[in-house]
Amino acid sequence: MPAATLGRPDVEHILRALALIRQFGEDMADQIEQETTDWVIEFQHSLAQLEHRAGREWGASGDRREPSPRQETDPSADRGGAGRRMEPGGRLDRT
Repeated sequence: MPAATLGRPDVEHILRALALIRQFGEDMADQIEQETTDWVIEFQHSLAQLEHRAGREWGASGDRREPSPRQETDPSADRGGAGRRMEPGGRLDRT
């Protein structure tokens, strides 16, 4: 009796199943790649819109935000120099 008649698949059925699984995997990879590409394009477009709007709000002369305290603080502040701030020109304010 052939193996397929006893409830066991024969080589042909196994090869067809493997081909189907392989095709499914390739289709999924293609779909994921396309969706990822679409997401990147959408993200870049949204980011460009946000940057454009932010540029209008801040004006053409550039970014008018004050530097964050972290940017102003002496880099040695993490090593015990807390409270010292950088003055313009790189001098330390020792107050």
